[in-house]
Amino acid sequence: MRVRRSKSRRRAGFERRRAGAGSPALDGALRARGVTSLVVTGTLTDICVLASIVGAFNREYRVTVAEDAVATLWPEIQRATLDIIGRAFGRVVSSKDIASEVTAW
Repeated sequence: MRVRRSKSRRRAGFERRRAGAGSPALDGALRARGVTSLVVTGTLTDICVLASIVGAFNREYRVTVAEDAVATLWPEIQRATLDIIGRAFGRVVSSKDIASEVTAW
């Protein structure tokens, strides 16, 4: 499969911007509310999710990834990315385990 890349970083009215816990605005809002731990879900585990997790980790949040609530295009990349996340940036557990923990609060 060939992927054509746009010469411009701006396509269809969208611009690439920082997202997730790496965003200064979101970080400020979370800290103002006393948030110290995040549960991360999303698509493109190897790109968007990982970038958000690294941003959160760098801002010293405790990160938990719901392994059954993240996805990417290739199973082998999914497994490798979750392995990296678990080894370096946070916990990787099922959404059922997360729900059990939250219920116990």
